[in-house]
Amino acid sequence: MSQIDTRIREFDSVRNDSARGDAVRPLSTSPFVRAARWGTTLSLLFVVACGGSQGDMDASAGSESAAGASAAETAAGDLSRVGLENLAQPRPGLVTSGQPTQAQADELRSLGYENFISLRPAAEPGAGWEEDVLPDGTFERIAIAGPEDLTRENVEALDRALAAADDANTVLYCASSNRVGALMALRALWVQGVEPDSALELGRAAGLTSLEPAVQELLAAGG
Repeated sequence: MSQIDTRIREFDSVRNDSARGDAVRPLSTSPFVRAARWGTTLSLLFVVACGGSQGDMDASAGSESAAGASAAETAAGDLSRVGLENLAQPRPGLVTSGQPTQAQADELRSLGYENFISLRPAAEPGAGWEEDVLPDGTFERIAIAGPEDLTRENVEALDRALAAADDANTVLYCASSNRVGALMALRALWVQGVEPDSALELGRAAGLTSLEPAVQELLAAGG
């Protein structure tokens, strides 16, 4: 029994005031005591309820976080089994890599990658099959043969192609992902307004290698 209930029972046992001879109203029936008792009870219920709710929310958030991490790990594992050269994910839903084969493209499609953008001229070895194999509206080619093709026009064409994908899972590739990194760095500067140093880092993360000197020169020139 709580100390509050014990004290209330003691006060309830008092019936008369011996000094004044007046009947004393039992405290258990006093509006003030009833209010105090209900207030105490409600306060305790509130504490318990809030504690339970917070625990439930924390558990729910933890479960969702674990589920999200598990899904991301599964997706990364599935992509790694495809065997793409220089595979990277600069942002969720966008894969950058070297040239996929038809079989790899089929596997990527089975994993939910619906859009393909090639930065290779169709005449390059291993390229040119996409237009005949991939479904209409899911493939675009922006031919980048060398540094001379690192133009604002081609960068803007890439930006439009990525926008047309409308956040659907997309594979952006060239022979090794070097040209991918170049255009991604220039897009970051020219289209997205990213600082040159950060744009260069983004390009490197997307596969930029031998084209880096040409990209650095263009980045230094600014917008």
